[in-house]
Amino acid sequence: NRIFVKPVIITHGRLAPEKDHKILLKVLANPLLKGSVNLVLIGNGPLLQDLVTTANELGHCTYQHGEDLQGINDHCNVFFMGYQPNPFKFLKRASIFVFPSRFEGFPLALMEAMACGLPVVARNCPYGPGEILNPGNHPIHTNLLAEYGILVSDSLPEGAHVEIWAKIIYDLLNNDALRFKYQTQSATRSKLSDMKYFCDEWFKLLNTLS
Repeated sequence: NRIFVKPVIITHGRLAPEKDHKILLKVLANPLLKGSVNLVLIGNGPLLQDLVTTANELGHCTYQHGEDLQGINDHCNVFFMGYQPNPFKFLKRASIFVFPSRFEGFPLALMEAMACGLPVVARNCPYGPGEILNPGNHPIHTNLLAEYGILVSDSLPEGAHVEIWAKIIYDLLNNDALRFKYQTQSATRSKLSDMKYFCDEWFKLLNTLS
């Protein structure tokens, strides 16, 4: 597949302002990653054409879902895959899941990626990713090598923010031990969201009350 000829960083979600996909396009243009990594975005939304324009302005070569994937330019590095009824076929072949949302509720896309054993880099926003990646201890607005993934502060100037994202992704791609650690932790954490786990925990609680 033309998408996976290089390591792939992938994200999944609505293409909307609160998801802040633009920062990923800037991160991909950073000298640490430029030319060596592909970005896959799964999802539709009102910002699609704006993101395509930004990607082209940054010097990226883009693909949009529906085009002939086999006939694309060899230098294509940003893939807008649109809505995918089965995102797992992309997630399981990617290298890192990136999640730059400015705010979240319960991020289902994040849990789907972790169920595939993907190491996660997420914005340390007030709710959502922090509770999953660093449960029980969630200092927001800080950079953190958390228990189940890596959290990136959102309180830095944009230039510094882009540099940190790029450095973390570069380190994960080039440090086998670190990447394996978070692959393993992702798989472990995803099991804690399984319905059987929650049922077992409720039974344990009820038994203490009997």
